[in-house]
Amino acid sequence: MRYRSARKQDVNRIAIEPELQMSQLADVFAELHKHPFYQFGSLDTPGELHIAPFSRESLTTLTDSQLQSIGPCSSLQDYYTSALQLILDLILRQEKYSRGAVDAYLIHCFLLDVLPRVMPKKQARET
Repeated sequence: MRYRSARKQDVNRIAIEPELQMSQLADVFAELHKHPFYQFGSLDTPGELHIAPFSRESLTTLTDSQLQSIGPCSSLQDYYTSALQLILDLILRQEKYSRGAVDAYLIHCFLLDVLPRVMPKKQARET
């Protein structure tokens, strides 16, 4: 009998948790909306508000024996432009898309070219 009641409690808890999680996530986004972000990247020092380049392997390259990453970025378009330019550089150095490099290069050049036309227009921030 205890097993059945425990399972019933688990089912009820699991059914309620997604609503609670969504509510908490909404609270986090509402709080974040109150604070303007002028750059985005990674926080490099705990407790400080210094924005550093991204800490993501796919946005990192090794140049002259030094690890370099894109960022911080001031806009979404800046982020995409930097990421696409990095991919183009990696293709030219034969570090990415070893098969079909020409096609990959042309596709990424096209993406870089159309980026300004497909990016959303800047909207005034509500206060």
